Amino acid sequence: ALGGCYTGTAQTLFNKIFQADTMSMLSMAIEPASDSGYIVVGSYNGISGNSNIYARKVDKYGNTIAFYNLATAAYTSLIWGKSLKKISDGSYTLIGTVGQTDLTRNSTLMNFNEDGQINWQQTYQMPDTLTGNMQLILTPDNGYLLVGFATAHNIVTDEWGYAKFYAVKTDSIGNKQWTRTYTYTGQPIDVCYAHDGGYILSGGSRIAGGNYDMTIIKIDSIGGVVWQKTFGTDNKDDGGCKIVPLAKKKYLLMGSIADTEQGN
Repeated sequence: ALGGCYTGTAQTLFNKIFQADTMSMLSMAIEPASDSGYIVVGSYNGISGNSNIYARKVDKYGNTIAFYNLATAAYTSLIWGKSLKKISDGSYTLIGTVGQTDLTRNSTLMNFNEDGQINWQQTYQMPDTLTGNMQLILTPDNGYLLVGFATAHNIVTDEWGYAKFYAVKTDSIGNKQWTRTYTYTGQPIDVCYAHDGGYILSGGSRIAGGNYDMTIIKIDSIGGVVWQKTFGTDNKDDGGCKIVPLAKKKYLLMGSIADTEQGN
């Protein structure tokens, strides 16, 4: 796992590599701590074969102060920078995926303190459906909007369907208020507040011919679709996009283009 801190002028304050007695330790999200240090979260594979979601507390120089396992299962995942948010009471809320099998891998929201104590935890289950790659933002009512993908399992053919855009709205302690699965085949990789209220989900969706286009979906406060747009290039994969709100009610989309015919 790699962690770094940089100033606005690109001066390196520290650059740390965290190693464990296991493989594949990832540091995916970071928030400030109360003592000028930081809380870093991620996942790693344990010696026993289990997977773990962890929190690491470091000082302002990146030195490890404490390390906490927050969840252990056959499968865990935490892959986005918006997987973690520090909230007003000084605690931290994290969204990840936890489960023992393909059919029991579900999105899990948890809140914990700097000392690793878990205050509450909620799991969002859908029958014969796998959800994952979730991230979160705070909502105006002190709740959370969680976005990621959902893919259904066909119990007759034992096959998984294509992933679809998926969103969950919760209250301040993770109780589910509504769930939406959207028609686009693909998955969001970012979410932001819309200038005029509501939210924008951005990512990539599958189109005719098997390629992908950059996709954004504007939703209102109860998850209804206000508008949706795709941006594509002929015969090319236009990768899922990040979105940044700009001035004058505009947005910047950042993604990638893959030339499938040329292999680039």
